Amino acid sequence: MADLARAFAQAGRREDAVDALLDAEEEAAEEVRCRPRTRWLVEDLRLLGVGAAEGRLRALAGRSKKSWSSG
Repeated sequence: MADLARAFAQAGRREDAVDALLDAEEEAAEEVRCRPRTRWLVEDLRLLGVGAAEGRLRALAGRSKKSWSSG
């Protein structure tokens, strides 16, 4: 699902990308929170802005940051 999120982001569908990341987090939280490529995608989306999904993305970024600092 992280790959789907990346594809959505590349297509300019950033809110869909956030939704796909959150779905992926539900299935495998550590894969989303700890994988460098996924963290980079989260950061890229955060910098680009995601409209209505901003709050959900910020929460995911916070959980990812917490996982890296505790690991």
